[in-house]
Amino acid sequence: TLGAHHMTTATTPRTDRPRRGLRAVVGATVLAVGLTGCFPDPGLPPTVGAAITVSKTVGIQPGDVITVSGSGFTPTGNIGTRPPLAGAPAGVYVVFGRFADVWKPSAGAGGRTVLLQKWALPQSSIDTLVAFPWNQDPAEFVTIGADGSWTAQITVPAFDPAGGGYGFAVYPGSGASNAGEELLERVAVAAPVPT
Repeated sequence: TLGAHHMTTATTPRTDRPRRGLRAVVGATVLAVGLTGCFPDPGLPPTVGAAITVSKTVGIQPGDVITVSGSGFTPTGNIGTRPPLAGAPAGVYVVFGRFADVWKPSAGAGGRTVLLQKWALPQSSIDTLVAFPWNQDPAEFVTIGADGSWTAQITVPAFDPAGGGYGFAVYPGSGASNAGEELLERVAVAAPVPT
C-alpha cells in the first residue's frame, strides 16, 4: 500500500536513494501501462456505413412505440473507457431526447437532454452489465448482432411539445468516441393539445 511504502522508504538508509528512484520510475511505468490498457487510445478510424432507421418521425407524441434499427455498426468496436466496460466493447446508446442545432459528440459540439435511453451492445457486454455487482435491468439493453445490426423499441416518454430539437440519436457508450457511429434523426412532435 502507499502508506506502507512511505514508511519503508522513510527508514531506508541514505545509500539506497538511487534504488528508490528506480522503483519510482518502474512503478510509474507500470501504472502508465495499466492505465493505457484501461483507457485505450480513442483515435481509431471511424466506422464507415453505419445507419439508422426510425419507424416514425412526424407527429411524435408520448406513448408512441418507435422502432429504431441500426445496421453497419461495429459489434466489437467502441471500446469503453470507464467501468464496468473499460477495455470492453461498449456499443451505442439509443436515445430519445432534445439535441442542439449542431450536435457532434466526437468533436465536443452541442448539448443533449436524454429523455429515454436504451443501450445496444454485444451479448458479452450485456452479460457483464446484468451480472453482480452491476445488476442492471436486462430490458435496458438490446443486442448488436455479429453483422452489426440491432433493433430497439422505444416508448416515447412525456415531454414538452412546445420545446424543440427532438430526435432519436445513437452514439458510442461508456466514453468511447467514434464519429461514424454518432447519428441523429430529428423528428417533428405532435402539436400541443389546446386546453
